[in-house]
Amino acid sequence: MKSQHIIGLHAVTNCLQQQQVEVIELLFNERSNNKRVKDTVALAKQQNIKISATSEEKLNFYGSGHQGVVAIFSQHSLALGLEDLVTICDKKEGGLLFLVLDGVVDPHNLGSCIRSAAAFAVDAVVIPKDNAATVNATVRKVAAGAADFVPVVSVTNMARALEKLASMGVWLHGFAEEAKADLMTADFSGHTALVMGGEQKGLRNLTMKKCDYLLKIPTSNKFSTLNVAVATAVSLYEVSRQRSS
Repeated sequence: MKSQHIIGLHAVTNCLQQQQVEVIELLFNERSNNKRVKDTVALAKQQNIKISATSEEKLNFYGSGHQGVVAIFSQHSLALGLEDLVTICDKKEGGLLFLVLDGVVDPHNLGSCIRSAAAFAVDAVVIPKDNAATVNATVRKVAAGAADFVPVVSVTNMARALEKLASMGVWLHGFAEEAKADLMTADFSGHTALVMGGEQKGLRNLTMKKCDYLLKIPTSNKFSTLNVAVATAVSLYEVSRQRSS
């Protein structure tokens, strides 16, 4: 069985509290006097998780931002497919909201996008399996626990995934600098998916063609480019603003 890991006090604690992944071992700094580390160890013990005291040097192997704790979890517990997305649609009433990230390669950007997705009640995040960042330890740390709240669905074929969403009555809003329509004038009242492109090239042509609408974020003429994580947060806020008004 393959395994992955989560580092950092906030991310590890959230993982243990939510119990949405199967933690098989908790590593902690044997010399730490940090109360939060001790509380995290105690929480793991309550759940009968294997506890291992180890050195700072060994913890550094998993990443310098571990803050004295590392959680090892089984990879299969995170496996979600497009079928799971269909289940989400079938079970929930009201306007659904999905975030589709077409080729975001920077783990920090992916983590930030997932964090924004949790903050604005996104029902699921869709990412491609290839040529993109995956939900690894860095992503989970940047997401600050949000990866345990928002389902992340990894798809083999993005174009087919978008077609499936469309068949479920989800309107696809793609974001591109060359778009004519403005984010602020779009209607997000129904089932909605925001489709964001990668850092370098933006939306791929095939992905763009699958979208029902193309939108742009109104910015200054002096500097119009936004980081994908920032653009995602701004766009999700506008959806939330519309739906709450």
